[in-house]
Formats: sequence, structure tokens, C-alpha cells
Amino acid sequence: MVSRKKSASKNKKGRSSPAKGARGKKGTYQVKMASSRAPRAGAVGLENLRSGQLTALPRVIQSNFFGTDYKRYGVHDDGSCFFHTVCSALNLSDCQSKSPAARQRIGHQFRRMVQHKLSAQSWNNIWKKRKLQDRNLLPKVDKVRTMLGNTKTWADVYMIFLTMDLYDLNIIFFDGTSDQIYCGVRGLQPHNQRTLLVLWVNHAHFEPIVRVRGAKDRTFLYEKDDPFISRLMTQYHTKHCPGPSDNIHNVL
Repeated sequence: MVSRKKSASKNKKGRSSPAKGARGKKGTYQVKMASSRAPRAGAVGLENLRSGQLTALPRVIQSNFFGTDYKRYGVHDDGSCFFHTVCSALNLSDCQSKSPAARQRIGHQFRRMVQHKLSAQSWNNIWKKRKLQDRNLLPKVDKVRTMLGNTKTWADVYMIFLTMDLYDLNIIFFDGTSDQIYCGVRGLQPHNQRTLLVLWVNHAHFEPIVRVRGAKDRTFLYEKDDPFISRLMTQYHTKHCPGPSDNIHNVL
């Protein structure tokens, strides 16, 4: 994703959604920016990293949730940053060791893989498992398939849930604007899934959060028994996103 100025979009809890958007120029789907009334305590104006670049997390997020061994990892901001983020975590086609151009190509291939996995049956199964009460909140499957087919179309919340559930992942988003965990968007069974941690940059770009413990020791995808993830998910449910705040209906 490439940062542009957007109009306001907030969920029922008053937080900006990482996935809601509006049609922009040339039919692309743009993530809307937070309104001035939304929390603005975080690192406003972060620059998107170059593909493969590692740098420190925003100061407050790093001190509140992580340590100095957790870093931002740059992915292409070409409209498919969410898919580049997941692709990097899965290390498809050994993309972590490839050139930036190769990583971009592999990320687009991964996006097409998600598109090919999407069917009316898989679409219905996802929302049935997530116990979505109002199916009128959902776009038509053909619309989602079309959006997935355009690499310049930014991922919305529906594509995020689709990708998580197709690949059995728990993805947790950290809002770099409010310095908070974004509630309501996570895996179906976080304690039984591998976890990907994602920084939401300026409400317009996604990057994976990587644990770095040496030149060749980098963790993009955290195993379900990882002690850090176990503590994080306990805090997610008890402190950051308790009860009603962890509700899918707040983000659709």
C-alpha cells in the first residue's frame, strides 16, 4: 500500500479499521485513514520501509509489547502489502532469501493462490465458523475474487479473514497510529495456530514484525507454543481486547 490522504472510517468502538475502505481512482480499493477524533498518540508519519529492510518498531509499541529484538520488516507498498507480509512469513518459494524483485513476484503469485482457493463453499465456510450473524455485511464472492485479481487493490477486512482462515493463521495487528492492538481481527483458534504479528503503518500499509536474534536467526511466523505468543494472547483477551471488544461485528 502507498500512503495517501483518506477520509475517516471508524468501527463501532471508535477505532479506525485496518480494512474498511472506499473505491478510489481506477477502481482500486483504498484503506481509509483515521479521523482527527481517533487516538493519535502513536508514531504518526512513519515511512514505509524498503523491501527487506529491518528497523526498530515505533517506540511506544516496542516498549509496551515487545523488546529490542523485535523489528519492522519492509515489504513492497504496491497495493499487495498484506499478501507480501503473509508470503514473507510463510517464506513461500524461499522468498526471504530472494531479491526484492523476486519477492514482489512471489507475493503476487501468493495473492493469486488465495484467489484460486476462494469459492462459494470456502467463503460460506469461513463465515459459518466465525459465527457471523448478519450475512448482509458480506460482499459477494465474485466481487472479492475480482478484487483479489488486481494486485493494486488493497486488502480489506474480508480478504484478511479469508487469507487467515484458508492458511490456518492467527494474525495480530498493531496500530502504529494509536499504539494499540487492533481488536476483533485474529485467528479462529489463536492458541492452536501459528501467529503472524503485523504493524499497521499510518493506516495505509502492513509490515511483518520479526524477531531478530542474530544475523541468521529471524522469526517471521511464531509457533503456537512460543512463550512470547502465549503471553501476548493472554494479554490480548484479558487486557487489550476483553469481552465485547473482541467481536468480529465491530470490524465489518
